[in-house]
Amino acid sequence: MINPESINILLVDDTPINLRILSAILSKQGYKIRQALSGKLALMTIEKNAPDIILLDISMPEMDGYEVCSQIKANPITYEIPVIFISALDDTSAKVKAFEVGGADYITKPFKSQEVLARLENQIKIRELQKKLTEQNFQLQKIAEREKLLGQISQRIRQSLDLTEILSTTVREVREFLQVDRVAIARLNPDRTLTIVQESVVDQKLSILNLKIIDRSFQEAYIQRSPDIQVISDIQQSSLSLPLISFWSGLKVRSHLVVPIFQQTVSISEENQEPYTDSLKEDSLNSELYGLLIADHCTQVRQWHPSEIDLLTQLSIQIGMAWQQGQLYGKLRYQQEKTETLLLNILPKLIAQRLKQNPGIIADNFESVTVMFADIVGFTNLSAQISALELVQLLNEIFSLFDALAQRHNLEKIKTIGDAYMVVGGLSIPNENHLSAIADMALDMQQAIGQVKTPEGEPFQIRIGINCGPVVAGVIGSNKFIYDLWGDTVNVASRMESTGIPGYIQVTESIYNQLKAFYEFEPRGLTPVKGKGEMMTYWLKGKKNSPRF
Repeated sequence: MINPESINILLVDDTPINLRILSAILSKQGYKIRQALSGKLALMTIEKNAPDIILLDISMPEMDGYEVCSQIKANPITYEIPVIFISALDDTSAKVKAFEVGGADYITKPFKSQEVLARLENQIKIRELQKKLTEQNFQLQKIAEREKLLGQISQRIRQSLDLTEILSTTVREVREFLQVDRVAIARLNPDRTLTIVQESVVDQKLSILNLKIIDRSFQEAYIQRSPDIQVISDIQQSSLSLPLISFWSGLKVRSHLVVPIFQQTVSISEENQEPYTDSLKEDSLNSELYGLLIADHCTQVRQWHPSEIDLLTQLSIQIGMAWQQGQLYGKLRYQQEKTETLLLNILPKLIAQRLKQNPGIIADNFESVTVMFADIVGFTNLSAQISALELVQLLNEIFSLFDALAQRHNLEKIKTIGDAYMVVGGLSIPNENHLSAIADMALDMQQAIGQVKTPEGEPFQIRIGINCGPVVAGVIGSNKFIYDLWGDTVNVASRMESTGIPGYIQVTESIYNQLKAFYEFEPRGLTPVKGKGEMMTYWLKGKKNSPRF
């Protein structure tokens, strides 16, 4: 939901009365308003403090709105700011030019306050969505880069018996990935001292290679007790003992991350196969301490991100595995396969492959796809009559049938929402016949749902809606990533389902026109559709006896 108080709007118009009117309308809604009486003043204001959105007049002396917008869009710092032109110029050429120079929308004077607010809110929503897509794709890119790094190190461990080369390359790549001053590996000696056996430093003045650590406070903190992961953002403000603070300060350490490295003495059973980050302490009970994996930042205080801690935790396991490569080879391979499975559970296979091969933003336009929504009739009422376990088991049985049909027809399941199911054809899975594939799946779903009975023995029914057209697809989510679709095509497909009748498949006129030669349809007539008015819709009844579309 949009919080107007967090939105800064710049109004640009050479007529003060216009500025006062617009300012009054927008301020009443809670928006933060700034004003500029000329194009030059607007650019100066934007340079000092960029707004979230700009309402820009065209006809102004010295510098008109077209030139102002052009300069905004030419600046890489401000080019993403939405610009809404608001002008008395009502001819087509003026509007076309406004969009050509980068305008996001166009409002004609005299304007209505409702129109201004609606168009403004629409642009704010679009920009917020773009920000989310950019942010989440950046996070996903970092995950992909981390997985790529882990994959490279794992492959090196599997393929090479040169431990020195493995460790040397590993600490260098980890330091570059974390962008810290020093990454080192300390090996535990038989006398319970440690020696730095490998390191990568940003400056040779920070080198501690071959340093033998015999400090008793160090042994007490890291060796004699069960080793834990040490995460310290600021050595000087940490809870470490004074001798240990003095020890690390002497090595010019400011921020400190230490992960123990274990040599596994037994393999994990099938029943206890957990991710490394969750099983580190449990595994250590059946392990011997080999040494420590250390990351230091020396120039300034640094906050350690959980993903960085997880990265070193996983690497510490792999370094231990390098010493017992043969015995623990199966565990390493399992971890890699599990990581791959987790990634594929987040995204469609082709999208995951794209991120692994070339990490970057995922946001695509598709000119022609077919979207289907299906909703289980009466399931909400049923949920109040049976236990949670029975409900989930029943829903899983139904959706598993639908999943199998989607796979059979070469279609992409997008998501489930409660008891609703969304599938699309022509997206990440190549399928030239996605129209007929969706139609066939819809017909098969009606038959399949009849196999599932309610607790009273009655067959379930579903409502199905289908539409086709262009969509935008991308990756969103702040905690759990999801691959989703947006656009009018998706909205209309959803309306086809919600305005349908149990046991029927409602389709748009576009679907009917493209499939009427190969499928049986029954006109429903004009159907009120929210946001669209009345639309001519049809019931898909079955398939004609003719070659597949």
